Parts: sequence; structure tokens; C-alpha cells
Amino acid sequence: MPLFTSRALYEAASASALALPAAELYRFTSRSDAEAARVGGKWFMVLAEKDGTQLVNLKAYPADVAAIIETHPAALPAWHMNKTHWYTLTAHPDLTPTLLAELIAESYITVVETLPKTKRPLGWETIAESLTA
Repeated sequence: MPLFTSRALYEAASASALALPAAELYRFTSRSDAEAARVGGKWFMVLAEKDGTQLVNLKAYPADVAAIIETHPAALPAWHMNKTHWYTLTAHPDLTPTLLAELIAESYITVVETLPKTKRPLGWETIAESLTA
């Protein structure tokens, strides 16, 4: 039995993203249920629904995408995104709140590291250090 219902996955992913320095959520259009989380104007998470199931798309380095999909049953090739740089998480018994928050933080760091130093938010290094500890 999954720890997350589809709606709970959406809410937990949103909360994890918003807890990161300078992260913001925005809705694509007023008619859309899809939202993106971004930092420095760049996406690191896209929340969408497909066939009544909430999906969490996260960004990663290409080698990491393949490894995440191989090692995490909740991870699938990205839905509606570039499959080289993105993967999708769905509600699955192996997806814990801790793992979800860690994968979202890794996606965030992947994007922050590509930003010019002047656009990197204060406090991002702390997030990066906590992931490597």
C-alpha cells in the first residue's frame, strides 16, 4: 500500500519544494492543474496529473536519471518531459516522505548549480551539504 495517495503526493511534493531557499510554485494557466517549482527562473519540479494520477517530474543529471529509475520503483521515465534530464515519481509503497524530500532537494541542487553565482539563493549550499553528508 502506498504511503501517499495521489493528492498527498502532490501536497508533500509542493511543501518540500517550497521549503527550499527561494523556491516558488506557479500554475501554468488558470485552467491548468499543472504547476512548476522553480528557482532563479528555472524549473526543478513539475506537478501534473495524468489519468487521475498525480505525477511529480524532477530534473537530474542524465547519469542520475538512469540510476534513479533503476533503483527506485516509484521512478519512471519522464512523462511529457525530456527523458534524458527528467524522471517521474508516482505514489508507490517504496516512496517515503524522506525519499521524496531528498529527491526534490537533489533536483533543486541540480538546477541551482547551473545558475550564475549571482542568481544562486542564499542557503542553497546548506541543502547541498546535507545531501552529501
